[in-house]
Amino acid sequence: MSRFETAYGGQPQLRAALHLVTPIGGMSLTIQTTQTVLRCWLAWHGPIERCQRCLVVLPIIGDSIYGALMPWTFWLRRRLQHPKASRNTL
Repeated sequence: MSRFETAYGGQPQLRAALHLVTPIGGMSLTIQTTQTVLRCWLAWHGPIERCQRCLVVLPIIGDSIYGALMPWTFWLRRRLQHPKASRNTL
């Protein structure tokens, strides 16, 4: 733990990355939770036709969110590992 605290205090780039990643991850989890609640509500209260459509559409939305977060995470990791090289290409 002390090694992380030392790195956190001594590397402003690490702090900035964690401050960026935390709300993005939180938003994606919030969207996934909202999607799950919506599925449950539709299963109990919605007509069968609407529920069937949502069971097809909602997983596509959720998978798209994770599908977008994965390359973004790898891009951010590469950018943090090679800060000068990645800024020249942006």
